[in-house]
Amino acid sequence: DVVPEQIDAAWARRFGEVLAKLAPSSAFGVGYDTRITSPELAEALRHGLSVGGAAVVDLGVCPTEIVAYAVATDRVSFGIMVTASHNPEPDNGFKLFPSKALALPLPALLATLKRKMSGAAKREGLRLPLPAAGVLNLIPEFVERVASLVELSPSEGIVALNGLNGTAALVAQPLAEHLDLSVR
Repeated sequence: DVVPEQIDAAWARRFGEVLAKLAPSSAFGVGYDTRITSPELAEALRHGLSVGGAAVVDLGVCPTEIVAYAVATDRVSFGIMVTASHNPEPDNGFKLFPSKALALPLPALLATLKRKMSGAAKREGLRLPLPAAGVLNLIPEFVERVASLVELSPSEGIVALNGLNGTAALVAQPLAEHLDLSVR
């Protein structure tokens, strides 16, 4: 979806509030990429989730894999990544990562979200203080885990990394260094 024509902070708050009520026992983790609109959308989403009664963990700026990892390691039971992946700006949106234990199957959850969001009243200007979300930086742990799975032979080569200004560099650089690869 295109920001702000279709998704803006008010929409993200409503989405978070509706989602929290559909998955009431979930602890949510919210990560976001480096797009200009992502921090604002992530803050609004965390706010809506909190207002909806959910526990929220701020995963910060990170690649999408970190959000999936947070769910897979049971740090959160529902992850949301604010990103449009490989689409160019101004596109932005949300990737959802529910745990397998979610009571409502994902297709049913998405259909219910769509129905409830189309009927949700738009509450412009509603700015309550954002409840403090715990902050969880899983990047160092993720790098350690991935490095433990890789076996490399010593090499004299140089690795070139180009994250295209994305968040992948937040993992790629420390991972390459952990594996004793020369990075330029």
